[in-house]
Amino acid sequence: MIFRYTILYVDDVPATLDFYEQAFGFARGFLHEGKDYGELITGETKLAFSSTALMRQLDKNPAAPVADAPTFEIAFETDDVCAALAKVIDAGATWFRTPVRNHGARRLPMSVIQMGT
Repeated sequence: MIFRYTILYVDDVPATLDFYEQAFGFARGFLHEGKDYGELITGETKLAFSSTALMRQLDKNPAAPVADAPTFEIAFETDDVCAALAKVIDAGATWFRTPVRNHGARRLPMSVIQMGT
């Protein structure tokens, strides 16, 4: 068995893909013609997005994100936290917590972001 996907439910799949491309430098792997599902090229495990509208059509009840009560975390590793932070903010993110160093020299920013669209 392998871990294949993490799928986040979002209101606007194309805008979310654009954000992750600009903020984190990922390439778009796939966007369905209906624009309700898309994937980024992130390695073996895909980071994918499905629209909340599609999830409702499939009888799922996706909740709206709440910045001060997150229900998931995605971690990206970088050697230059300051440059990565600037790139993410330039792409339209809002920071709700100050990034901190963690895990020794790996310098993982531990923050909550919200995509700005």
